[in-house]
Amino acid sequence: PKGEKDLSAEERLLHAIFGDKSREVRDTSLRVPHGGDGVVRDVKIFTRANGDELQSGVNMLVRVYIAQKRKIKVG
Repeated sequence: PKGEKDLSAEERLLHAIFGDKSREVRDTSLRVPHGGDGVVRDVKIFTRANGDELQSGVNMLVRVYIAQKRKIKVG
């Protein structure tokens, strides 16, 4: 475990708000690859509870659609 001195500003804030419960939190966010940017156009959530057919071992699937502007290239 990290000591109090090793905490980032976000971790110190979480520790101040929630106490020791925040130590179990990890950032598992997915990021757009470097050089990719855009606007989120749609988010679709598929779950077994809604009757969606998912692969075995998958309980929830989230698809994020991003609109990107690109320069037109030949080829």
